[in-house]
Amino acid sequence: MNSSSQGSPSPSQGSVLVTSSHSSPQTTASSLTQDLSNHPLYYPTSSPNSRPFEERPLDGCELRDLMVEAYGLPFASPMVTDSSDWAKWWNTVIHLSGSHYSLPRGPVGRRYVTLLTEEIQHLTQKLYSSERLIVFSSVILQRNKMVKKTRDIKDTLERRLSLWCDEKYDTLVQEAVRCDRPFQRIRQGKPKSDDHITKVFSRLMLQGKVRAAMRWLSGESRGRVLCLTDTVQLQPDGPPVSVIDALRSKHPPQQPPHSSSLLLDSTLPPLEDIDITGAHVAHVAHRIQGSGGPGGCDSLHWQDALLRFGPYSSRCRDAVASLTSLLANTLVDWDLIKALLANRLIALDKCPGIRPIGIGETIRRILCKSVCYVTRDDAEDVCGSSQLCAGTQCSIEGAIHAANDIFNSNDWGMLLVDAQNAFNSINWSSLLWNIRILWPRASRFIYNTYRGHSPLVIRGSPEPLFSKEGVVQGDPLSMFMYAIGTIPLINSLKEAISTGHQIWYADDASAIGDLATVRHWFDCLMVTGPRFGYFPEPQKCCLIVKESLLNQASLLFGDLGLRVTTSSRFLGGVIGDLAGKTSYVSTKVQGWIDLVHSLSSVALTQPQAAYSAFIKSLQHQWTYLQRVTPECGHQFDSLESAISDSLIPALFGQECSSVDRLLFSLPIRLGGLSIRNPVSTSSTSYTTSRLASKILISSIKGEAVFSSYDHICQVRLAQSNHSTTQRAVDDDTFNLVLDQVDCNLQRTVKRARDCLSSWLNVLPCQKDNFDLTCNEFRDALNLRYSKPLIHLPPTCDGCSSLFTTSHALDCKKGGLVTQRHNEVRDLLYDLASQAWTQVIKEPIIREALPGREALVGDISIRGVWQPQSTAVFDVRVTDSDAPSYLHQSPMQVLRTAEREKKAKYSSACEALHVSFTPLCMTVDGLIGSETNTFIRRLADQLSIKWDHPYSSVLYWLRTRLSFALVRATNLCIRGSQSKIRSLNFEDGAGISLLSNS
Repeated sequence: MNSSSQGSPSPSQGSVLVTSSHSSPQTTASSLTQDLSNHPLYYPTSSPNSRPFEERPLDGCELRDLMVEAYGLPFASPMVTDSSDWAKWWNTVIHLSGSHYSLPRGPVGRRYVTLLTEEIQHLTQKLYSSERLIVFSSVILQRNKMVKKTRDIKDTLERRLSLWCDEKYDTLVQEAVRCDRPFQRIRQGKPKSDDHITKVFSRLMLQGKVRAAMRWLSGESRGRVLCLTDTVQLQPDGPPVSVIDALRSKHPPQQPPHSSSLLLDSTLPPLEDIDITGAHVAHVAHRIQGSGGPGGCDSLHWQDALLRFGPYSSRCRDAVASLTSLLANTLVDWDLIKALLANRLIALDKCPGIRPIGIGETIRRILCKSVCYVTRDDAEDVCGSSQLCAGTQCSIEGAIHAANDIFNSNDWGMLLVDAQNAFNSINWSSLLWNIRILWPRASRFIYNTYRGHSPLVIRGSPEPLFSKEGVVQGDPLSMFMYAIGTIPLINSLKEAISTGHQIWYADDASAIGDLATVRHWFDCLMVTGPRFGYFPEPQKCCLIVKESLLNQASLLFGDLGLRVTTSSRFLGGVIGDLAGKTSYVSTKVQGWIDLVHSLSSVALTQPQAAYSAFIKSLQHQWTYLQRVTPECGHQFDSLESAISDSLIPALFGQECSSVDRLLFSLPIRLGGLSIRNPVSTSSTSYTTSRLASKILISSIKGEAVFSSYDHICQVRLAQSNHSTTQRAVDDDTFNLVLDQVDCNLQRTVKRARDCLSSWLNVLPCQKDNFDLTCNEFRDALNLRYSKPLIHLPPTCDGCSSLFTTSHALDCKKGGLVTQRHNEVRDLLYDLASQAWTQVIKEPIIREALPGREALVGDISIRGVWQPQSTAVFDVRVTDSDAPSYLHQSPMQVLRTAEREKKAKYSSACEALHVSFTPLCMTVDGLIGSETNTFIRRLADQLSIKWDHPYSSVLYWLRTRLSFALVRATNLCIRGSQSKIRSLNFEDGAGISLLSNS
């Protein structure tokens, strides 16, 4: 496709001129680039007058010429209705409900991934448009409400894949439409019961969606989704309008760029190709989240396809990497990829107002994040401390600290600006031109995805909306693009705030200075901002001043209608007086107390999900507030009481002492549960945050020039110092706990420190088999700290003895101890089979003779310790708290077990010229030295075979082993030792025997 084949720009692309009603002089384009001369990506022009544009909006021809000069192709022609079959089929499937089957394991899943890889390759080779790729996944995975069994699902998917290979596309689309009809019911916004909330929360946690689960529990994601038939009020006193009209108002038509918003006095930097590999795609796929776009395939589907099918997934990742490289290094036809760039648009009720949410195709999110992963350092260097939303570490914390320092040290005011529909209003054309200069490595990819108007699909509406201005809803690059796009605007305002400071985080602009300077800065923003697509709304702005300046502020800003106050929220922190900060923290703490009580209710039936949500998400929320708010620890006393009195007892099913609470505050590696005390973490969190953002704070305050490298080094130094300090504090706490307990509990605490504890530290992901039942998790938690198990039967059903924990773990009746041993043995056998080829289960070491029993090992492996040499392993799982072992430490128990195993097997193994290794461990996860050596050897072998870091593989192996021990141990406690009598019938024919009796 070349420029001569492009039609002339549409009227919306150049014929409408926008003029400003303000008459204040504007900063010239050359002054916009003055502050960029120090950036490594800035190229000074050799001919400053090469693009002579006066201060005015550009017409369509000028804009076309600029885009051709920058990228080689103009904007895509206005969208024409596509009448091809693939376009019709795509338009059909994007209006389905998106209810899909999960990708099954086995041959069916592998065949699906193979065909998916071929479809991606077809798109990369430009054989088919992207509609075909979206239709493929939608019609193959469409759920049938009548097909629920695993075998039936696999048969259905196998049949559909065969139809696809036979090119029966229309048949598949019709079947998808028919199967989707039962899922098209409109769900009414009924009040959610507690059981329903717990059920949805647990399901999200089992899928690994911690953030979504916490949003659901807190009620943030239970907001009302508006239907197209609803009406909303955009303003509190405004007339009601339809939802579709409100959405249209949020997506304005494209406007021509103003010459002052373009970096015209800059030489275009060379376009550099970027290398995207399958490793980049794998890195992104591990972290991708979110629901499905118009096609309906969510992040879990793409994670399965890209990560869970071995070499098939590897080829799929390479295909995605090739597609990403195509879009990043060349220009492609818009019609080829427009379906890939479509977004599903939903409307949430803001009461009043409407919040449009865009959800892009997951594959598009993977492509964008892969490019961002490779090129984001360039964006961070360009934005520096001027625009803090480009991924700079600790950027928000540094902004809050700097704002507080400046505000508290001067009799100044701070103006917080709110802009109207900022992300959807920033000028599209100037954004793409300036990105070409400031972020050249990502510019071709961005231009490919923004050459045309992306469709916004609204289910229930036959016609989509189109994103014609600003950044697209649902684009993962939107934050970085907006940051780059606002840099010229920010630099143009520096002169207006020369005696003060401005802080920008995305569209949240703020200025700090004396009131006259802040007013002058805001007036300049009102004039300059609209030329960039930034439209401040004074009535929604807020001015923070000290109490002594309230009257002066009211006089100076009274004509704007903004709110004047002595404190206000700012980027998750508070700026202003002490009373305002205290009130804000108290409100947040009360909300967290309610969440802790909600988690406590969930913990009664789902303790693992509640615990993981707390340590992985909830407690980090108040840690952030503590990092940006000084001396607020005393306000968290009530939160600590809720944790101690509600959450922890719910997890254990019983009350816990104050010493227990001290122990549980320790990290898992020291035998704790990482349930930190929010009162004690306040001061260290704030000090660490100040140290980490030291360079950023100095730059915002104008005391030093920002350096990304120095800032990263400072952040890592602060993190290292915090870790060192926290380790020393935790070690002191651990010793304090040992001093306060008796000898038996000291034994328990030390064993908890040394045993495998990774079952506590991973998400309860169902697909990885890391989910535990309520009894399994709670029993393992109580065993870890030698607490009594709850709801045990009074007597053993195998031998009628008194049923205690020790008896349950040691009773030989019923074969549960043998099953516990076999559970661990089978896991180690499966893991060893992944690393070595010649692995045998239950090898015969010595045949049985009269008067001598046979000697059978558990596993034999060839090539473990030496090439071509066989090693025999035998597993032993023991209870180190058995009455006969109480005089020994747990490690001594394991050493004794290893000696006994060697005495039994070594001589027989030596006779066969094979080595013997005992694999001894305790029921609570303490492993012997030789078991640890074998696990390390296994991790080393697998890390080479799978091309994964050794540390990651070792952690994964230990996690697998810890879960196997938890389940095997719980089997002895909760399993049945008595036999259930058989029916003694093969079929119903035996019923006739009753009539003869």
